[in-house]
Amino acid sequence: DRALDVRTKCSFRDVAGGRGSMDLQVTKAEVKRFVATVSIPKQGLCSFDMKGFQQTATLPNVVLTDATSSCEVRMWEQERGVTVAFHGCQAKCSGDAFSYLWPILVDTRNGRCY
Repeated sequence: DRALDVRTKCSFRDVAGGRGSMDLQVTKAEVKRFVATVSIPKQGLCSFDMKGFQQTATLPNVVLTDATSSCEVRMWEQERGVTVAFHGCQAKCSGDAFSYLWPILVDTRNGRCY
């Protein structure tokens, strides 16, 4: 295992009309910046901000845990990409958006996210 290093400020749109953005900086497995929003048509909006989280793990996955809910954000690198996944984060979403929330993928070669 090696420490995660990733930096991106990206936005994305999917084929179903969903859109989102993320500002992420992780240096040597320490999260310096994390803000993400994902809008899912007819379902709602999910919003994540580092201010409401504390980092609870670094290796093998970076984990951020929300202080007031069971929300966990996990980050790991696989080949040429970084995955940012959400678990138990219904409280961070409006409507039924969490049921439709997929992980955000970052291409480490160009910083784009999907």
